[in-house]
Amino acid sequence: MPERASPFGERLAAGAGGGTAPPGVTLAWLNPAAFVELLELPGVPSAQLSDTLAALAPGAASLALGATVDHAGYTVGRIAPRRLVVIGATPLLAGLEGGFVIVDDSHARAGVRVAGAAADVLGKGLSLDLSERGFAVGGIAAVRGFGLALTLVRRAGDTFDVYCARSFAASLLDGLADAALEAGWRSGTVLN
Repeated sequence: MPERASPFGERLAAGAGGGTAPPGVTLAWLNPAAFVELLELPGVPSAQLSDTLAALAPGAASLALGATVDHAGYTVGRIAPRRLVVIGATPLLAGLEGGFVIVDDSHARAGVRVAGAAADVLGKGLSLDLSERGFAVGGIAAVRGFGLALTLVRRAGDTFDVYCARSFAASLLDGLADAALEAGWRSGTVLN
């Protein structure tokens, strides 16, 4: 796959940052090769759906709403009933034909990994309980925040991945950078 240009321009280049405090937050560009939504078709036997999802990631067929499973470089998460998101490091479409409407948003999504005081920063732009009890590690949600439609994944206690439409990437970064000024922020390494 050809290298994609950063939707953030130089704003997340090495050495970028903001705020007066020592950096308490790292903002890094996420550049996944795959961001695919799977919509389960009504009337398709659940065994067929389960078999297809099991081939993608063991446990994916039985995911609860808001949960994810990681397998072979992919994160599979259920963001709504009959609706899943697959995020990964390599392009993905083969083997998903049966029982799903497939929406490949891979080139239309941009993301930022927020690490450090991430819950505090995100809490300034989201109406969501970001405590580990309210949004556990491995959780996923389709939410509105910072004035945008976002997909949020909690990777660790202090690390979140935030995805938006690529055309709104600069707006997302503006919101995150403003929210992180109090803690101070610096740019991190590009993550594929």
